Amino acid sequence: MPQIFISYRRNDTPYVPHLLRDRLVEHFGPGTVFMDIDTIPPGADFVEHLDFHIRSCGVLLAVIGDGWLGATFEDGPRAGARRLDDPTDFVRLEVGVALRRGIPVVPVLTGRATMPAAADLPADLQPLARRNAIEVRAGRDFPAHVDRVVQGVEAALALVPGAPAGRGPEAPLPGAGSAPAEARERQLRWASFHQLPAEVVTATGMRFVWIPPGHYRMGSPPDEPGRRDTEGPHPVTIAAGFYMATTPVTQAQWRAVMGADGSRFRGDLHPAESLSWDAAAEFCARLRRSDGRPYRLPTEAEWEYACRAGAATAYHTGEGEPALAAAGWYAGNSQGHTHPVGRLAPNAWGLFDTHGNVWEWCQDWYAGPLKGGVNPTGPAHGSSRTLRGGSWKDAARHCRAARRLSYAPGYQDETIGCRVCFGAAEATGDTGGGPAAG
Repeated sequence: MPQIFISYRRNDTPYVPHLLRDRLVEHFGPGTVFMDIDTIPPGADFVEHLDFHIRSCGVLLAVIGDGWLGATFEDGPRAGARRLDDPTDFVRLEVGVALRRGIPVVPVLTGRATMPAAADLPADLQPLARRNAIEVRAGRDFPAHVDRVVQGVEAALALVPGAPAGRGPEAPLPGAGSAPAEARERQLRWASFHQLPAEVVTATGMRFVWIPPGHYRMGSPPDEPGRRDTEGPHPVTIAAGFYMATTPVTQAQWRAVMGADGSRFRGDLHPAESLSWDAAAEFCARLRRSDGRPYRLPTEAEWEYACRAGAATAYHTGEGEPALAAAGWYAGNSQGHTHPVGRLAPNAWGLFDTHGNVWEWCQDWYAGPLKGGVNPTGPAHGSSRTLRGGSWKDAARHCRAARRLSYAPGYQDETIGCRVCFGAAEATGDTGGGPAAG
């Protein structure tokens, strides 16, 4: 099957190729996108090696950012020399092989880049200057720009016998259905791109992990046992990464910030419960004042995305009660009370207790049916706030990743706790970053 080859420079808007890969895999299916030739084996012929990998491709995307044309060697005997002028430059080899073999090459312009003139390119790359480019620019239209790339790839592949066909709007989205190992790799890759730690431990002892941006299908499929009509599903894009606490707030953490704890089931490592939304919001406000990070409750879309961590099943461990029992405390295994956090299986991103133990307040006002889109939130006003995750008291069907609940902000009982998060851009003072930035 012809593949889609993505050629790019690692230090030249590197997040765009990865988002393109995710979107293309979503549309065309696993195994259709090839990227990241990191090394060529010692002794191998450069051209032959790349020719071997590229000859099965139906189309090559040449991602061109601000530094693509003028990138130079930083050290060594060639320091200061332009990389494209080196016949062994990987990008030059990739694009050159595709052009020589007659494989369609689609330039993808990112950042402020424009199409290079033929005179500025080595002779073997000069035909690239005559290729029609697709722009993928920063801003609110970023997802639409990426979709235009998908359409361009479809048009190019239509001319290639045996090329992969698009799987249509009901295809699983990356981040919902990808293997846990892939989800973990994406988490680390995105943290590295932002030069952020994959894990943060605060002065109060709260542990947070990086949740990467991405796409997923929010809600439940029509045939999921226990599903409700308000559960969508809808495609959702989480356009910027954020940090989320690995567990619900514990009683020890709650007391350290609030000074008192009204939980029914006592234990420092048990989740703080009997919490109203108002109390959870006040906890975030006080926590913000303690170290300056902009702590908050997650949106409903963020919560489900983080809970799933690449899973499209009812629970991040799979389907059915045995899968739930491995990851969460619910009516079938809790023996009628909460349990210390972090004792059962985490998801691929390192989050514990997203199923069961305690319901977790979300930031959103509750609305009936879910809505999709980019960073969706609830209505601006309402009478009840959303909760997710299920509790020690609930049947398995109420602990599904897609299950939704709502109560008035002042409501509290022994099944309700909270989990906090904070945005990476906010935490670093960088409001111009994230997946929609060039």
